[in-house]
This record gives sequence, structure tokens and C-alpha cells, in this order.
Amino acid sequence: MFILNKKHDLDFKLKLIKEYKEGNIGY
Repeated sequence: MFILNKKHDLDFKLKLIKEYKEGNIGY
């Protein structure tokens, strides 16, 4: 469960970085 959460957290951060680079987030 902990490892699963860690992987999800990593995927979430990568998604945020991707969206930030593509300019899809306001800030």
C-alpha cells in the first residue's frame, strides 16, 4: 500500500511537471 501510494505520488508530480511545461496551469 505504501509503495503504491509512493508510485501514485510520483506519477502525480510528473503529471504536474508536464502540465506546467506545457503551460496548462495558471501559475
